[in-house]
Amino acid sequence: MILDIKQNINKIDNDLKELFENVYISEKADKGNFYVTITANKMFLFEGCKKRVEVKVDINKTDLNNNTIKWIYSLNPLNENAGKIERISYLHSIAKDIYDIAANKRMVNEYFSSLESHVDLILEDVSTEEEGANVLLTITNIVKEYVKLPIEKVSANIQTEGGWIEYTTEIDMANKFRLEKKLLESGLVSYVSFNDDIIKVTL
Repeated sequence: MILDIKQNINKIDNDLKELFENVYISEKADKGNFYVTITANKMFLFEGCKKRVEVKVDINKTDLNNNTIKWIYSLNPLNENAGKIERISYLHSIAKDIYDIAANKRMVNEYFSSLESHVDLILEDVSTEEEGANVLLTITNIVKEYVKLPIEKVSANIQTEGGWIEYTTEIDMANKFRLEKKLLESGLVSYVSFNDDIIKVTL
């Protein structure tokens, strides 16, 4: 029985690592109950914004000796008192079922809205990564003053000369002029162009 439990934990661990970037499994005890806690996370793209989503799962160790496994997951991994949902999965599909929770946002909206958004940042010919990140942050904050949030997509190639940042978002004609003026006044931008809902900022 112990061997089967260890084998099943290893299978779940290996299957999860094919789907998530980081997987952590630990054994815990609570009032005589022994269970396994699984935490898995990965960067997902939601509405053009990348967010690192985590799923937290508890499985009673006795349930790990079966081909069908009863498990529960937290509706908000950041809140210890959050509600939990009970699920039943086959051993061979539990990893995909856990992945489905993150990929299809099957947790409370409060959790997803609290997650930090990330942008892709390619740094070339820049003295330090911090410098490039500061440029991106400064310009992005200016853009956010004039666009209809959220910014759906951000791509960037920050260089000392000729670099660019591109945003995809809605902006009306009046705010295009205001945004262009504010960006040029920042001293970081040499040119701003608009193509439908694409804003391209040349450094």
